Amino acid sequence: MKTHLIKPRFLLLFSGIVIVSLFFLGWGSVGHKIINKAGARNFPNLNILGPSIIQRLADSASVPDTRSGQPYEPKHFMDLEDIAEFSTHSITHNRDSLFLKYGEAYIRNTVGFLPWVIDSVMNVLTNQMRSGDWNKAWSSAGDLGHYIGDAHQPLHATTNYNGYTSKYGSGSYGIHSRYESTMISSYQSSILLDSVAVHLIPNPLDTAFAIMYQSNLYVDSIYMSDQYAQTFGTTSSPVYIDTLWARTKNFTILQFRRAAVEYGSYLYTAWVNAGKPSTFVEEWVNQVRDFHLDQNYPNPFNPTTTISYKLSVTSHINLKVFEISGREVATLVNEVKSPGMYTSLWNADKFPSGIYIYRLTAGGNSISKKMILLK
Repeated sequence: MKTHLIKPRFLLLFSGIVIVSLFFLGWGSVGHKIINKAGARNFPNLNILGPSIIQRLADSASVPDTRSGQPYEPKHFMDLEDIAEFSTHSITHNRDSLFLKYGEAYIRNTVGFLPWVIDSVMNVLTNQMRSGDWNKAWSSAGDLGHYIGDAHQPLHATTNYNGYTSKYGSGSYGIHSRYESTMISSYQSSILLDSVAVHLIPNPLDTAFAIMYQSNLYVDSIYMSDQYAQTFGTTSSPVYIDTLWARTKNFTILQFRRAAVEYGSYLYTAWVNAGKPSTFVEEWVNQVRDFHLDQNYPNPFNPTTTISYKLSVTSHINLKVFEISGREVATLVNEVKSPGMYTSLWNADKFPSGIYIYRLTAGGNSISKKMILLK
């Protein structure tokens, strides 16, 4: 969540002081849930975390936003350009030094210090895992995913987070929520994040800074896309959202993937640094993956293809097909099935040639694969 004050940050009304706050949900509740769920699934072998814990982390992804405005809740952003050293990517990683140079109140209340928030929560999570305080650990893990998600949202890494300046032309005010909430909610089905390998993070604070520097690179692209999309319709029109997505989807999906990988990596690093406690899991570490999805055959195909999958436990199965744009075109299976091997036939006779995505969901986990219809 991004809590900012309209610039100037303090408005004087009559003889009193009124503090005006705008609340921005980094990636919105939909986006944060996607990142937390996919990131948790990225744990090694996809079986360290059980389905119920993965779902808990997803469901708690936006809890920090509910604490916004509380004196103990840190800002979920960092206005990088407000720090002179940003131009050379040399902002000190020593928080006390930054406080000393720019003033603690200015950094805490105006600029924000998200990289240190990530590092602090990471340390808390590691200690909770080490001591076996798992209920608190899961809460901290959910918060950590939120903050890492915010760090990957480009408009949480810039001073011009909501179109306050005229650098990109007039009419960009409000881009923050249009980009991260309205657009993401409209195209959430297009953000398909497969499980990938995670890695140990040698220095969580350094990594958090690197994430934010990288996120800032996309700020100009968002604003230029916003200006372009407005030539097709008003900012509340479907054509505007469609055009904004078309112009930003490549790097937006990339940022979601990066966020999921880094979240999984932070979780894994905390667990390793805690000594790999065996009680880390709700389901045991040696639990086998409960489903497998094969590549369709034949592929490419015309017009029918067979999709095979294997279940290790009884699960409610959902097998769907999507266009590459993310639009759902078919539901092949939607029912409870017992353990075993299954096949499903898709007849694409009424669909045009192109790349399609099929996704199997079971027990709170999903796998997606691509297939090619070639007529």
